[in-house]
Amino acid sequence: MGYGTWKSTIRTLASHLEDRGVRVDWALLPGGALSTGIAPGVGGTVGLVGTAAKGRVTLEVAGSHIDRALVRLDEEPFPARLEGPMAEQLEQLKPHMDPAFRMLAANLWIFRRPLLWVLSADPVSNTQIRTTHAAASPSAIEMRIAPWDSADGVVRDLRSRLADLDIQISVVDNAAPSRISSSSAEGFERIRGAVHGVFADVRAVVPFLSWSDLDSSPLEPVAGEIYRFAPVRVDAGNPQDVEAPGPRAYLDMVRFYAEVIRRGTQP
Repeated sequence: MGYGTWKSTIRTLASHLEDRGVRVDWALLPGGALSTGIAPGVGGTVGLVGTAAKGRVTLEVAGSHIDRALVRLDEEPFPARLEGPMAEQLEQLKPHMDPAFRMLAANLWIFRRPLLWVLSADPVSNTQIRTTHAAASPSAIEMRIAPWDSADGVVRDLRSRLADLDIQISVVDNAAPSRISSSSAEGFERIRGAVHGVFADVRAVVPFLSWSDLDSSPLEPVAGEIYRFAPVRVDAGNPQDVEAPGPRAYLDMVRFYAEVIRRGTQP
């Protein structure tokens, strides 16, 4: 199912539920995965379940110094913060971390800054701790907004820090960051139990800040919690590429979703 089809389906479903006055406890969308070598300080496979999604602002940039603007954003990134899904992720991964990383995560009162430096150096972890950017086209910049920032605030900040360059910035489109769903609620526990029940190699199932383009905002009025996960595998070599599923992978997907449903029927 393509992105456009997913987007239309989510809006139709949300409208159908709202029209009938139905509110569900939780909803599950794509957006996380079974990751190998991606979770900080942990070898092996970890299930990353999106408990929130970053917002997005696409900016059209006109002028003669677009390249310099991108270089400045690389050199002066938005501040890193250890909160939200990443803070929960580190807490829940402690028992599985290598000793050195566990020492950092267990003593944030001393090692918060060194830990943020380590996380910033990793492309995947870096997206979890700050608002980030990428070139969307030769004349456009896409900002991926962390839950503690806002689209308007990010645009104001960019215009201020790039004011001395000969460029003009205009907003093409934007989507606010999602709210953060609970990693201790019944829905998350069902996903966690289903993952462990189907995938024996998974060491832990933890919260994750998704950068998925799939807009979950239409579901927020009708769903108590919204999670983002699909039982597909990615690895540190190319975290954007999902492993092409073979027959066994398709069977495991069916088993996972069946297990989620089965656990919901238990007393």
